[in-house]
Amino acid sequence: GETVRIGPFEVGPYGVAKEGERISWDHVVEAGMDNGVVFVGTRDESRRLSAIAARTPNAIVFVQLCRTLGASGSNSLGS
Repeated sequence: GETVRIGPFEVGPYGVAKEGERISWDHVVEAGMDNGVVFVGTRDESRRLSAIAARTPNAIVFVQLCRTLGASGSNSLGS
């Protein structure tokens, strides 16, 4: 149920954040890597958090975590 840092991102019970901007899990619709960039995007495409994949430890695990928690549409951490 705590927030953890994965490179430039913070992942917690209520969503994923970077540099003070947060996307709640119920708004996450995409997460992936492309051209060396890891990203998380919103359902309405209004926000996208991104970072260089090489600066995101365990980037593949981070992407899968965001896909799983975004798909659940709920707080799956700490439950």
